[in-house]
Amino acid sequence: MEVDVFNMKGKKVSKAELPAAIFEAPVKVDLMHQAYVRQMANSRLGTHSTKGRSEVSGGGRKPWRQKGTGRARQGSIRAAQWVGGGKIFTPKPRSYDKAMPKKMRRAALRSALSVKASEGQIVLVDEFKLDEAKTRNMAEALRSLAGEGNVLVLIPENAPEYADVKRACANIGDAKTLNASYLNIRDLLGHKSCDAGCCFGCHRELSRIGRNEIMKKTVFDIIRRPIITEKSNYQSSMLNQYVFEVDAKASKTEIKEAIETIFDVKVQKRKRNERAR
Repeated sequence: MEVDVFNMKGKKVSKAELPAAIFEAPVKVDLMHQAYVRQMANSRLGTHSTKGRSEVSGGGRKPWRQKGTGRARQGSIRAAQWVGGGKIFTPKPRSYDKAMPKKMRRAALRSALSVKASEGQIVLVDEFKLDEAKTRNMAEALRSLAGEGNVLVLIPENAPEYADVKRACANIGDAKTLNASYLNIRDLLGHKSCDAGCCFGCHRELSRIGRNEIMKKTVFDIIRRPIITEKSNYQSSMLNQYVFEVDAKASKTEIKEAIETIFDVKVQKRKRNERAR
């Protein structure tokens, strides 16, 4: 597939060939839906909790005798029918993790890229350079490249030369920056333009996405699932600390970037503990 390459001012400068194996793959809607549901489910912490009858305080004695009062028999003021009593059939901490084979996840991503390419919603840029790291300059560039609507900005790597682009996009509500190696189905389908392209990145990176980027680890390969225990529940509710099972080969920087990408937060501190299988 041949597409136009633009500069930051929205002018055509050349053409680029995108691999047909990635951008002209069969579109499988069911697979994309399954991958999207999996990603949304895996991003849930599952730390919700309520107290049952045995966990609330009080209610240690029978409120009144069994017979002779004319009232209904009661065994504790902390039963579910009492105000302040324990709850029944309410949420407890659990994992929402959904499994999906890696080949299916990659096929879903190829389907999404093929849909975007067929609708002309992929805009390639020759290089990311701003005269000044100003939000105004970046907003004008996005408007000339993608028109109105939300925009997903793909950058080749987390390198210092792209720091200005990230900083300039930070205050634009309809724009999100993402490393090409962290491309995922939720961000790809969740960002679209009203009448123009929605997703743009360095054409050198996207042209080889079939050989390199799609084969890299995604954020959900790095962050596998939240760990839900009594201790982790205390840490999340009292200390604002969260525990996850991560890829054993992932670096601390990869883990930090993955957490910030999934939950849209700023990680202040990270600690890694090795656990025996």
